[in-house]
Amino acid sequence: MASALESSTIPLQVEVKHEASSLKVHCVVDVHHLQLAQRGDSWVGSVDVFVVQQDKRGKIIDGTRDTHNLQLTREQYDSYLKFGMGLAGLIEPKEDVTTIRVLVADRSDAAVGSVIIPVSLIKGP
Repeated sequence: MASALESSTIPLQVEVKHEASSLKVHCVVDVHHLQLAQRGDSWVGSVDVFVVQQDKRGKIIDGTRDTHNLQLTREQYDSYLKFGMGLAGLIEPKEDVTTIRVLVADRSDAAVGSVIIPVSLIKGP
């Protein structure tokens, strides 16, 4: 996870904005690249979303991990195929953070997508 390279096995778009003293991280995942299994009328799978804060040397100074166990209806699945699946969360930026890295990992096959965002490019107050 400390690699400086971005991964596009799972395409994703990430937007980070200031929200009060926090950073709001919004990620849209291309579900075409997730291994979802159809079970009856549902599509099931699981993804981990990591949000990592790094300092100027690339050292990890903070990070979060959220697991999303998916059980999608036909309507949700069809919508996510068209528009992507949105996931969002808030993080508290650490004092020495220079980059935010968002990583999405499909738990069924270890496919990964990641984006690295320099904090200097985050719009806000």
